[in-house]
Amino acid sequence: MKATYNPETDRYQIELLHPELHKYRQITGRDPYVVKSKAESQIAQWNKMWLKQKDRMEQLAQKQSKKDHAAIRTQEAEKELEQMRSILKATLAVDDKIRWDLLKVRSGSGCAW
Repeated sequence: MKATYNPETDRYQIELLHPELHKYRQITGRDPYVVKSKAESQIAQWNKMWLKQKDRMEQLAQKQSKKDHAAIRTQEAEKELEQMRSILKATLAVDDKIRWDLLKVRSGSGCAW
């Protein structure tokens, strides 16, 4: 990063751009070292802001991913629950009583074995 001298204004200037934050700044001054120092400070501040913003975006993306995953698992669980309910309904509709009197062996002697 180098400060350029403008003879019309008798000042040094540096143009800064942070594309991720969509920020632009022009720093001017009479001393090129002061201008450079201010520019470095501004870039450090913007980079810190960008890291925070990027971290927030990543956290939101993770949160949304977890919500999506939970919604899918909920749908799967509801589907399985409905399948179990339908099995139960189908089973309850069937008369599956054991008729023990039909299973008994009947003989003339009165003894079943």
